Amino acid sequence: MSKPAQNIRILFMCAAFFGLRAAQAGIDATYTGHDSVSVTSALTVSEQHSVNFGNFTVGSPGDNGASIAMSDTGTRTVSNTLATTITLLNGGVSDLGSQGPGFYQVAGATANTNLYVNFTDIGGTAISAANPVVLTGPVGSGTFDVDTMTFNQSGSDVNGPYITSDGSGSATIQVGATLHTVTGVSTYAPGQYRGTFELIVGY
Repeated sequence: MSKPAQNIRILFMCAAFFGLRAAQAGIDATYTGHDSVSVTSALTVSEQHSVNFGNFTVGSPGDNGASIAMSDTGTRTVSNTLATTITLLNGGVSDLGSQGPGFYQVAGATANTNLYVNFTDIGGTAISAANPVVLTGPVGSGTFDVDTMTFNQSGSDVNGPYITSDGSGSATIQVGATLHTVTGVSTYAPGQYRGTFELIVGY
């Protein structure tokens, strides 16, 4: 899904005063001023592959202590409690083990520039433990929470984490996240669970 460019900058600069009048009496001097406008190229973001936690089973659901951390390089790491456990599987009916990070292609940026990346819900609130992505599945089944969104950042500064575009103004953002079981859920039925988030990219 393509996303409109964020933070397009329009710069308006007055290069000189208009109708400048010389100090000497009776002598007019005119200087032609110049306006200039700089508009950055439009960013586009397209999803090549969604974040996929792959196939797994949940044993004794009921608390929020079991989780799968999917790194932005594709490594899955499980954390369990004494009660609720997640067991990873290598394949299955739904996705044949196609777990992996999300891949998002950015195009139209300025070459070799820092692109700042943020993850929010549709209302613009940052994804966090208090505001997770909710994955819903089969009717009557429980939900999963997803937070701790990460990506293959090049660095971070006062404006936040960023990835640097290449010489053609492109970049591939690889997204990882952590999935959690939810307190009070009694059943996780077999099937696919889906949710959405906003990936915001800007200068």
